[in-house]
Amino acid sequence: MSVLSKPYFHDETAAVAKLEEIIWPEGPTCPHCGAVDRIYDLKGNSTRIGLKKCGHCRKQFTVKVGTVFESSHVPLHKWFQAAYLLCSSKKGISAHQLHRVLEVTYKTAWFMAHRLREAMTLMPILAENIAKETTVNTDEAGQYVHLGRHFNGHGVVRHGIGEYGRGETHTNTIEGYFSIFKRGMKGVYQHCAKKHLHRYVAEFNFRYNERDASDGERSAIALAGIVGKRLMYRDSSGA
Repeated sequence: MSVLSKPYFHDETAAVAKLEEIIWPEGPTCPHCGAVDRIYDLKGNSTRIGLKKCGHCRKQFTVKVGTVFESSHVPLHKWFQAAYLLCSSKKGISAHQLHRVLEVTYKTAWFMAHRLREAMTLMPILAENIAKETTVNTDEAGQYVHLGRHFNGHGVVRHGIGEYGRGETHTNTIEGYFSIFKRGMKGVYQHCAKKHLHRYVAEFNFRYNERDASDGERSAIALAGIVGKRLMYRDSSGA
């Protein structure tokens, strides 16, 4: 029997049940209000598979809401096939190959691959780089739903309904900073080895934190930090 013979690779009901098991290991959570109780399954011949209703906010949802699968017209079982192929291919798999194997258009296969890449490795990266005592602010993206379990707190702004700030909860600062960082890394430096990333980040951090200083003042502040620092060429060169 092949790994790909598992029901959730071929049957939509099994695929929805599998995703619920992954996303909601402790039971359903309403993506609209965060409630974990008074959530009901909706039944009926014309009802979407896995459709639920929250008894608190009265909104309907499926497990796909707030995830990379939301609003996708591709059957969920094909998403599972795509994820398996992408994760099990040692050198990766092209969008053309996904298009042929999944029998979807090339445009759909390309978008599916990028959506899946968006979902990869996020929580381990956050846990490694953010102190547990931190209160983390994010937008409403589905990959952030359970952040509150790992950190001191989790504030959410819902861009989808036009909300960009609520008291001290907002993502405006980080989005402004990251837009500068991304343009600099892609447009100026273009390539960065992992072992040097922290230095590039430090450079952008410094300029951003000292953005109210003049260019001359900023240069003087930077040079004041050179004492006791030394980097050998052999440690700074190479990929």
